[in-house]
Amino acid sequence: MGLKQFNLDLRAATSSYDDPHVTNVRKGDSDGEIVFTYVLEGQPPLDIQALSTDADSYPRHSSFLIFTSSDHATKDMDKWLQDFAALTEGKNVTEVISLVSRRLTAKLSNKMDDPSITIISSDEGEENGGEDGDSAFDSDDFSHGDEDEEYRIDISPLPPRRPAARRAAGSPGSAHRLKRHLRDAKKEGFCISVPFTKKADDYSGIFSLSIRISKLGIPEEALEAWDLKSSEYVVMLVKLPMGYPSATDFVRLASDQSTVQFRFGKCASPKPSYHTMKRMFESDQNTESQSAPYEDSSNDNDHFQPLYMSASLNPLLNQELPSLLRFRRSDNFSWDQAQAFKFNLSRGNHFGDAASSPKNPKDDQDSSPDWFKFEFLQRDYVSVGEDLNIFLVAMQFGLQRLIKCTKYCMVCHQRMDGGFEAVKPFVCGNLLCLYQYLSLGFGQSIEHDIINNPAVVDLLVSFFYCAVLSNRLREFPQGLGLKWADPGSLKDPSEHLDVEVCFKDKKIRFPGADYGSHKKLKGGDRVLLVIRPKDMSTTVPIVHSSVERHTCIIESPGNLEYSFRIIATQTLPNNVLPLSENETKTHATHPSTGWVRVMLFQHNRDIDELQTVDRDYNLIQLTRMIPPVEEMRSYLMERPGSSLSLWKGMNNSTLALLNWIVASNRSFIVQDGPIPDSQQSTGQAADSPSIVQGMGPDWMQFRFAQGSPEKEEAFFKELTKLKEINGQPKTHPSLFAWHGSPLENWHSIIRTGLDFSTTLHGRAYGNGVYLGKEFSTSQGYTMGGVHGSHFGSSAWPNSRLKISSAVSMCEIVNDPARYVSTQPHFVIDKIEWIQCRYLFVKVNASSLFGTLWPPKKSVFSSKGYLRQDPQHRLIGDHSNEIQIPLSAIPTARRRVLGQQVSVSGPGLTRENPILVDEADEDVLEEVDRELDDLLASDGEDEDSQRQTVRKRRRTSTDSGLGEPRPSKLTTGMQDRNNIAQPQAGTTTTFRPGGLDLASLPKLAEPTWAASSPGALRALNREIKDLQKIQSSTDLAALGWYIDFDKLDNMFHWIVELHSFDMNLPLAEDMKRAGCSSIVLELRFGSSYPISPPFVRVIRPRFLPFAHGGGGHVTIGGAICSELLTNSGWSPALSLEKVFLEVRMNLCDMDPPARLDKVNGLGSMDYNIFEAIDAFRRAATAHGWEIPSDVSMVSSMASLLN
Repeated sequence: MGLKQFNLDLRAATSSYDDPHVTNVRKGDSDGEIVFTYVLEGQPPLDIQALSTDADSYPRHSSFLIFTSSDHATKDMDKWLQDFAALTEGKNVTEVISLVSRRLTAKLSNKMDDPSITIISSDEGEENGGEDGDSAFDSDDFSHGDEDEEYRIDISPLPPRRPAARRAAGSPGSAHRLKRHLRDAKKEGFCISVPFTKKADDYSGIFSLSIRISKLGIPEEALEAWDLKSSEYVVMLVKLPMGYPSATDFVRLASDQSTVQFRFGKCASPKPSYHTMKRMFESDQNTESQSAPYEDSSNDNDHFQPLYMSASLNPLLNQELPSLLRFRRSDNFSWDQAQAFKFNLSRGNHFGDAASSPKNPKDDQDSSPDWFKFEFLQRDYVSVGEDLNIFLVAMQFGLQRLIKCTKYCMVCHQRMDGGFEAVKPFVCGNLLCLYQYLSLGFGQSIEHDIINNPAVVDLLVSFFYCAVLSNRLREFPQGLGLKWADPGSLKDPSEHLDVEVCFKDKKIRFPGADYGSHKKLKGGDRVLLVIRPKDMSTTVPIVHSSVERHTCIIESPGNLEYSFRIIATQTLPNNVLPLSENETKTHATHPSTGWVRVMLFQHNRDIDELQTVDRDYNLIQLTRMIPPVEEMRSYLMERPGSSLSLWKGMNNSTLALLNWIVASNRSFIVQDGPIPDSQQSTGQAADSPSIVQGMGPDWMQFRFAQGSPEKEEAFFKELTKLKEINGQPKTHPSLFAWHGSPLENWHSIIRTGLDFSTTLHGRAYGNGVYLGKEFSTSQGYTMGGVHGSHFGSSAWPNSRLKISSAVSMCEIVNDPARYVSTQPHFVIDKIEWIQCRYLFVKVNASSLFGTLWPPKKSVFSSKGYLRQDPQHRLIGDHSNEIQIPLSAIPTARRRVLGQQVSVSGPGLTRENPILVDEADEDVLEEVDRELDDLLASDGEDEDSQRQTVRKRRRTSTDSGLGEPRPSKLTTGMQDRNNIAQPQAGTTTTFRPGGLDLASLPKLAEPTWAASSPGALRALNREIKDLQKIQSSTDLAALGWYIDFDKLDNMFHWIVELHSFDMNLPLAEDMKRAGCSSIVLELRFGSSYPISPPFVRVIRPRFLPFAHGGGGHVTIGGAICSELLTNSGWSPALSLEKVFLEVRMNLCDMDPPARLDKVNGLGSMDYNIFEAIDAFRRAATAHGWEIPSDVSMVSSMASLLN
């Protein structure tokens, strides 16, 4: 429909709209603007203006900005009009006028006679009883006056049972308090989502708060380690099954409370789908649902997913937050002090009281100024009296713990000591916490690793399997409760079941007398089947005999017949090398169709009791029972929020071992490259910022983003000791070398690092770790003892990678004079001088499978390579010179040691872009109009601190933009509808993508972004329009360029002006300076598009006006234009017009713009502070009104790498 439909509707309203309170309906000065006069007896007339936010999308995807230009309007009226604006989404002209008239009448007359204008029900309805009073959000609140109640709001504080809870939750004011607190959370910058669901649904009281991850300032390494993207949202789900308690009631809740339930996770959208929210709160978590996999018709972007640390954060919020809050409020504790006090009480220190703990929260580190950089994480939501906003407190506390999760134990939640900060959270030094984490799975989420890092999980299990297969397992996972079957001897067997087995059909048949015993078996259980020999008199233990026995898994339990799968078969003692299968016939290799009598032994003995040989054998069998990673991943992906403990495909021992294998690895390993495929062309991942250049395509690349924290700390300390002869830090503090080792050693290496405690290949050049300068040398040392094992291939049977060898690229301290040897190999006897950085593995995966586990998109902002020591360059596969990405070394460490942080030149990339498409407008709206209507007012006399809508100053016709003015634009730019591409040499040269974004300011998304839906909608619309224009227009003719793929902050843009006519003095200056574009920065405040953006030049520097320069660029780099002030700006102006205005100013010849080359200033960037000062001076001198957003945009926080 668009603007044409708007004009038709406005014309109809002008001639026929009938309302006693509305007169003089007319068209405004701007397209999509309504103006009318509101009249109420006893009140002066009020001129109302309503400006469409997107007239081209009217009415379906358009809303209205509502304000007044009447001087006698009060602040309350301005607040009301802003509230009304939030309800105009999708409404036509008549509906907007009617909405404003009805609501203003109700406000000014203090009456709510018309039920259709009721926003929030009053306290009276709740106090008077009735079923409707039981709901925090009455269905009448959004019924819009009709009787159709098919859909109702999904918040109902009271379940049909538990009358005591109903009375507590239904106390007067609880519903209004809930709505007010949600409004407060929204004003603090959080997105609120309350799903509307069919009222027949039993799950009620679920809603969410979310905030974009880019606002949290999380470093790139942490984003990668925690599987987060800056474009995603951290989401806290809240469920109130028994109503919204008061602060007094909440802090008294027990640790097993279910009154207020929280779930922390992430979502690509600020509004998770109801179905994924609901699933997170499903109560029956004790048995696996064998129904069809979870199906959700919602968009994948709406799926709520747990975080890496959700298994630790959820218990913290649900079980400990009430008591921690009680200690904070009663004793003025900080969060850390309250946690420590509670921990001491739980350990039996009942004599420790609040008086013995420090009282001043500022004394605690979690309140220090640099602890949290952003204001919304520093605010005090706790000390507010009885009107405590539980949602804000919980969200802030959860975000604080998320951002600093590596500083806290994942089990006991206590603050951990130590200066070195890991990128992945772990547990403290308490042995109980370590046991609970590794053995019981407290605080960890193996499911998260399987879903997000399947190739790494496959790698870890494969290394463990090789280690135990060759008896090279240094650390045995004790205390896991792993079970094995102890059959005893044939003469005196242990407790067992006598059964019959058909090996052909893989069926076990139980006699009816043993019904009670065999019903204890369930799917996933491991059993040992022993074939009964003729001679049952031997006293030799069965495991040390030649009796045929099979380790099996129960697959499908039945009544009297169970199906099974054979995992391993043995016909010799565990410690004896068997013959090959073709020389030993067994029931597994030659199954018969008949029934065979066997003894069935359950696995119920602890593996910890076994000798090393028997222990390793059982661990091998147990590892072979771990299902393929892709099979586990498929199960979890089809059932979001589910746990492997509910899956019948794994028993407790298998899951416990898998947990230990993954969780005990403290190194953070990342899959950088795809699974190699010989059928694909080489270099398929060469464009990734994390790929090592110079390696052959048949090696799969993994990166140690961080080794074990202890090893990293020791290595960092050694690097800081290195100095040049003049005492300055060494230019190349480290160098790189290769280390090859058999597969059975890598399980230990990735956990504890390289050492030389054992000798495998001799020590001809001294004691120490041997490292090669060429890849081929180290590759020769990868063969070990597991190849040709009596268990067959060394690869884990269920592995999809089928790893056959591995070589590591190591970073070593660059001090060859102190090495044991440097020729022909580096030999280093100081293990703290060595740190693995990359792992290259030879895999034998099928080409079809390679597409299932692609590497993640890199989060790093710089694509470049480390400058290696020229005397020790690394040689890779096929004698190629190796180029090592910057991502090999953490940014923070490079900065501390003075190493390169970014590189110049084209190809720099900022990941996690804002992807704009037709659906983005809905995603960026933090609340829908039903929720806005629901939360607009609750009838209480509260002082709602909403931002006042600024009155309209001037229209677009006053700005002068539409008036023709002399310019030196290229021919093509003067009429884009008749584009003629400029001839080569007539304009300055420009190549898109050549700008070094890493050298420009990078700002965190402002805290108020989510609370500015009007600005978000306007900016989103501008991005879509500008993308269409740029993609369909020749760049040289267009004259401006935005790299939308690298735009990750909607309130901060970088724009390049280019292709200037070579007849301009400015173009000549740019050519001499080697400058291809004028780099502009645009910053948007929360009032955009009511207020203009702040526009300034970053580089190059211009000759000041006082020295003869022109172009309307101030001495500080700000643009001197009335258009960019309140005096000349109109909300109807597009950003393309802003670009053209700035460009025309630069092309103005009276006087011409010139670049500044005096005192080398031409090579320096303008900074934001001098630009703000210069803008204020220029606006004051011309008498232009300075926008209120100028101060706001100048304080936007920088995002540190």
